[in-house]
Amino acid sequence: MRFVLIPLFFPVLVCAAQPSLTQHIHSAMERLGMSDSDIYLPYDWVKADPHRTRFHDSLFTHPLGSISVARRLSSEAVSMLTHADPVLFSDLIRLTEVGYSPLHLFGAPPSQLPVAITDLHGRPTEITDNGTHIIVQSLLNRIITAKAAAADARKRVRNTPMVERWSDSLWLESGSNEKASLFDTYRAEREQFKEVSDYFNLAQPAWFENVYRSGAELYLQAITHIGNIQATPGSIGSDTAVHVYQTPAGLVAIGTTGSDVYHGTYALIFDPGGDDIYTIGPSSKADALNNPVQCIIDLGGNDTYNGNDMALGCGYFGVGILIDVAGNDTYRSANFSQGCGLFGFGILHDIAGNDFYIGGQNTQGTGIFGIGILADNAGSDMYHAHSQAQGFGGTRGAGMLVDLAGNDQYVASSPVVDVLRYNDHFTTFAQGAALGNRPHASGGIGILYDATGNDTYVCDIFGQGVGYWFGLGALLDDAGHDKYLAHQYAQGSGVHFATGILVDSAGNDVYSSHGVSQGCGHDVALGLLCDVSGNDSYAVESLSLGGGNANAISIFTDLDGSDLYAARDSTNTLGFSDFRRSMGMIGIFYDANGTDFYSSTQRNNSTSLQSTYGTFIDDSDSSVRQPVTKQSTPSPEEPPLPLATSFDSLFIQASAAPLKYQSNVKPARDSLVALGTGILDSLWQYLGTQMPRERLTIEYVVPKLYSADSTAVIAFLHKAMQSDDRGKIGAGCVLAGLCKSISFVEPLITVTGNTSWGLRSAATLSLSQIGSPSALSAVTKLLSDKHPYVRARAGYAIGTLTKGELPLLLVKCFMDKEQIVRNSAVEGTVRGEKRTIADIIPIWQKCKSHNQRISCARLLGCVDPTPENVASFTKWMKGASAEWKKVMTLTLPSQKPEWLGIESHD
Repeated sequence: MRFVLIPLFFPVLVCAAQPSLTQHIHSAMERLGMSDSDIYLPYDWVKADPHRTRFHDSLFTHPLGSISVARRLSSEAVSMLTHADPVLFSDLIRLTEVGYSPLHLFGAPPSQLPVAITDLHGRPTEITDNGTHIIVQSLLNRIITAKAAAADARKRVRNTPMVERWSDSLWLESGSNEKASLFDTYRAEREQFKEVSDYFNLAQPAWFENVYRSGAELYLQAITHIGNIQATPGSIGSDTAVHVYQTPAGLVAIGTTGSDVYHGTYALIFDPGGDDIYTIGPSSKADALNNPVQCIIDLGGNDTYNGNDMALGCGYFGVGILIDVAGNDTYRSANFSQGCGLFGFGILHDIAGNDFYIGGQNTQGTGIFGIGILADNAGSDMYHAHSQAQGFGGTRGAGMLVDLAGNDQYVASSPVVDVLRYNDHFTTFAQGAALGNRPHASGGIGILYDATGNDTYVCDIFGQGVGYWFGLGALLDDAGHDKYLAHQYAQGSGVHFATGILVDSAGNDVYSSHGVSQGCGHDVALGLLCDVSGNDSYAVESLSLGGGNANAISIFTDLDGSDLYAARDSTNTLGFSDFRRSMGMIGIFYDANGTDFYSSTQRNNSTSLQSTYGTFIDDSDSSVRQPVTKQSTPSPEEPPLPLATSFDSLFIQASAAPLKYQSNVKPARDSLVALGTGILDSLWQYLGTQMPRERLTIEYVVPKLYSADSTAVIAFLHKAMQSDDRGKIGAGCVLAGLCKSISFVEPLITVTGNTSWGLRSAATLSLSQIGSPSALSAVTKLLSDKHPYVRARAGYAIGTLTKGELPLLLVKCFMDKEQIVRNSAVEGTVRGEKRTIADIIPIWQKCKSHNQRISCARLLGCVDPTPENVASFTKWMKGASAEWKKVMTLTLPSQKPEWLGIESHD
């Protein structure tokens, strides 16, 4: 098939980048005192939802496998565009678990009987051109099969009308929250919470498995016909006027090589060429449901496509296919369009030309409970959308935008303000983005793949390889001098248990983002940016460049080139991970080659360890510029609103999420405290809430109430920890630790025997916060727990609680194969009582491996740097092995200044 142009270097880059990246990450982990096996996260940290799949779990057990998955799917997409290979569709259906059977294509459709064709008056007629007749008959059989599959699926949906009613509105952002009052916003959120939960419990994408399959078969049948037409010029004739026919599949239009105009809704349009104008698609949601399958094939000309919602290659509870073979085309539509599958299969494939794509939300390669693809083979194209676009995967969906050539522009510019964080920035979720509905449903797979060209990517909040609440968002660009501009949560950013990656294989690129970007994981997530080659420039404000937080994995790698790094806040960038939930995690910055320039104090050809646990590695040799460190200025808050007086209203104000109400949050929380323990009965209904801001309010208020009336709060939390509700038990454990009362020790010890590792872990942490030695015996038993995160919390607790000689079992923790256990035990010990160097040296002598030495070297933090201890340490260092001296060279810069003057080598 001659219509596809594939860059010859594509297979080379796909094969070359991954091994080098893996090697450098291995080297970084080794310097952190960790193993490759430590790169994992617990997928069951939070309760599974109905749409959590085995693929989601694999992103936690093997996070770096996400790169291979994104690469494989992109390669399969190229194979689809090159050879009509069905493997991509089979893979997407399997990964999203919307079906399991592989596609068997190119066989005869279920019915090979001729499809009856009549004119608009119902009189039998025939298509006069034989070549066109054969193609149309073939496609009509496929369309009839797809319509039957859609009708069968909708019968099941009619038994759950909520699914049909909510499926579009639930995925549309609106600006209503911008002007709504806090109380109206809260009431609407509360009212919808159960309905949204019910919706996701009822939604069953497997009902539509045959729709996805028949849609893929229809597309591949169409693309095969196009290849045959191109291989045999003259096989298709043309009439002098557009003919419209009635068929069992719906209306069919056959165009001319002239400039044709199409209006309305058709099952099939076949146009042989000319500069055509299409104003097509459903006129309403009901129209879309009544006409679930549409296929448009245009063989040439500079065409204009206009559509509203659910148009231009949208499968809305059905199948939508649009293939344009040649010409400089313009596509304009609203929401759910331009390659969108919502409980369906949708693809827009433009094979040649410099094209313009303009859409709203859920467009340009969006899959939600379905598959949506926008593919463009050649030309310098412009893509403009509002949000949830350009390779977007919602729940149980896979969305891809694949562009094989040209200098392209991708712009996501939403009109919807991100009210949670800003007054003047907007949420986009575009350019390789996955989004779930927290806490109800996990996200999907969103990929943007661009093979070559000097491209420009622009978004605002969330984009350019981002995942939020489970799922995979990936942006892969294989060649060209590219520009990436975003504001936050972008450029390889995983947020709240999700995975976000950006891989750029070649070119002198420019990256700019304010923060939580460029290889940043936030909250048990993976964020990764890998630039394989080129002289690149990176500009950030904070928490980026391999800097992340809240128990996430953050990885930044630049494998070659002379690069420029400008990080305004040098304290949490360039390899950083904070200490959260009594544990650190992994933050890697690795620049492998080239003469580089930094705005921080790190230098070329140097390695440093920092935070818990971050590493900066530069393997080049050159001078650097001096630091330019400046803290950002927060956006001004609006003046506070009057405080309410009732509990219900105060609780709403105290739990407000939008930025404009933040000035009221602390005063409202203090007012709740002032109401006294009489509010505990009212608080009970919120205990174990799934709303993060409500949880923060409770964690602020209850400890302060305890200070005023401990008896009432003790009874309240005892009741919680003895509850049958897992959420209330967990909340009770957390609050008990914050209140720090010895009276909570026994109920917490009881919870340490719970079957849930999360509850055992939470109870153990609270016991360490209370600090009672009476808990030591129970906590010590947990050092043998099967789950490493429980052992980690136990080690941390024992480290903080132990007075005098360190117990042997704690020393065993220091040697655990899991870094999370070793390092948590060390961190607890560092936060416990001060010790002498004589207490620590015997532990160092037990260390047999490099990883153990790196972890235990941090025990220096629990040693009081008195002159006697410093002298003893100096003496020990002089006789230490070469391995220990190397480890101390890395470790000492992160310790107290009294240790820095000690020579770590002979």
